[in-house]
Amino acid sequence: MDPNNLNDFDTTNTYDHYDAFFQPDYDRYMRDYESYQHYMSLCEQEAGGSSSGPIRRRRYIYREREEAEERLIDDYFGDDEYEPKYPEETFRRRYRMSSTLFNKIVNDILSYDVQPIPEYFTYFSSRLDATGRKSIGPILKCTSAIRQLAYGTAPDAFDEYLQIAERTSRECLDNFTKCIHVLYNHKFLRRPSATDIEKTYKLHEEKHGLPGMLGSIDCMHWDWKNCPKSLHGQFKRRDHKYPTLMLEAVADQRLWIWHAYFGVPGANNDLNVLYGSPLFDDEIADIASECPFIVNGHTYRKCYYLVDDIYPEWSTFVKTFSVTRDAKTFKFKTVQEAARKDIERAFGVLQGLASTCFSKKSKADRVGYNICHYPQGQIRGFPGDLSLGIAIPGDMSPGIIRGGKLEGDSFSGDNAGPT
Repeated sequence: MDPNNLNDFDTTNTYDHYDAFFQPDYDRYMRDYESYQHYMSLCEQEAGGSSSGPIRRRRYIYREREEAEERLIDDYFGDDEYEPKYPEETFRRRYRMSSTLFNKIVNDILSYDVQPIPEYFTYFSSRLDATGRKSIGPILKCTSAIRQLAYGTAPDAFDEYLQIAERTSRECLDNFTKCIHVLYNHKFLRRPSATDIEKTYKLHEEKHGLPGMLGSIDCMHWDWKNCPKSLHGQFKRRDHKYPTLMLEAVADQRLWIWHAYFGVPGANNDLNVLYGSPLFDDEIADIASECPFIVNGHTYRKCYYLVDDIYPEWSTFVKTFSVTRDAKTFKFKTVQEAARKDIERAFGVLQGLASTCFSKKSKADRVGYNICHYPQGQIRGFPGDLSLGIAIPGDMSPGIIRGGKLEGDSFSGDNAGPT
């Protein structure tokens, strides 16, 4: 038998042996391949790319956005010849700001020129689409975002008036908050400087007769009606009807909120929130600004906060007397409780103005909420998602906010504080 001649070999048994060995793998491969083909056919049917089955296409709705923009300008802005239909008071109530401030925000977004310009800034520029039609103008887009923040409504709530689809409204809100964060983050989310602290000392000494007081600290519960059932155990407590999220804040007499710690489950109390709060991280690291003040001939290096009875006995906390024994303690109790109304007023204004539900976005939304809701000095320096900036579980991480300032219809400098 010639080893170089393959015809001398009987290969029948060899092939049969290998076919029998690989047959299970071949069957498994064919089953997987058939399953893959079936899956791809289902995907094509859902995408409308297959001739079999019903073809599903997105319905196109023609929206008269040019007429909507003209109507919006006639109603709220006017021009050189005609006055707007609605007065300034109506604009301020519906936009939560004056028309001057709104125009400033729009102009700041359009005039941003730091290279490379992010995509969320170019989103508000007017362009032409594939059909040659002009895109939605920046006034319509900013109006849609601010109305969602101001009223806490769904993205398609203003479709009839603004002629903007739900997806576009959601994109307007997302890009608007990103722009606001980039433009005003360094002014509204900064820590108080030494100049700010000195001005706050002077303010509280004049208003309350309490030198060295930086503000009042307290916590509040915010109802979270749409809390998932799986999280009710963390966020529900017996004295509240709905699950809640907690907000710890420090506010001064002018309702400037210097600090906010948010997103803590409502089952906690004020002490649990305080122990997790970064309020005293700078003091612990010994990097906090020293602004001494003098009381009765004694010099104190650090400021203090007014608190209620639940807070611990710390040197930076000043409580009231539970029992007044003489006229001196009675007077201090009266002054301390009156000064602590600052934080209660701040929470009251927040509850009255904050219509927006808690948002997943963090700093960008909080700066946007600050500008949209508190431009007239009602509550200055408050950040807020809102949004109140409350983080929703899922991207749950309690956050901290430092105050900034918005004076009237113009923004203050970086080192400016309450005056």
